[in-house]
Amino acid sequence: MRRVSWNIMDTHAKAGQVYLQHRNVEKKWKQLWLALYPSSRCGVARLERQEMGGGERAGASVVWKHQDKTDGRRYVFAADKDDCVEWVERMCDIAFQPQLQMEDNQIYVSREEVSEFRVGVKQTDAAVRCGLQGEYYWLQVTQEGLVLKEAETRKSLQHWPYQLLRRYGRDKITFSIEAGRRSESGPGTFTFETRQADDIFNLIETANTATEGLRLRRG
Repeated sequence: MRRVSWNIMDTHAKAGQVYLQHRNVEKKWKQLWLALYPSSRCGVARLERQEMGGGERAGASVVWKHQDKTDGRRYVFAADKDDCVEWVERMCDIAFQPQLQMEDNQIYVSREEVSEFRVGVKQTDAAVRCGLQGEYYWLQVTQEGLVLKEAETRKSLQHWPYQLLRRYGRDKITFSIEAGRRSESGPGTFTFETRQADDIFNLIETANTATEGLRLRRG
């Protein structure tokens, strides 16, 4: 058990005033401030003590014992009944049921985020028929097909399964598809303005390679 140099970056599971039994005089108890810490990035699970300026007392009605693995000594502590029960429970939780601490990965990016692209819809006969033109949308590339979504709500507006596309292609600033008659949009060409046309094209190529039964003709 450590004498403390307190680590303000660590968070204790429990802390408070207790009494420690003298090794040589069993009926004498020294007043201490005790802090219990779970395992964390700041250190291992541990019990730290700090001597207080208060006096001693002659006896204690509620006690618990702690065997220190670092020096092999046995420590006998005393506290009020309710406090004693909580100390024992907290120590058992840490000793026998260690909790896995998890933190958010700040560089995590979901699959949906890397497969969605902000696009504009150019005016074509098919786009006008579907009421799509001028505004900005999200175009998502999935394993099964392309999904066009509203910019603000991300509500799905059109879905083009790959097997219902006649062809697809791109240049430096646009990506285009030709939908077949069985597509929910009906047949026709849809052209999306984007500087990420190569990324969209490559994702479709990857999906096309990974999925059996896709019959797409490159534009």
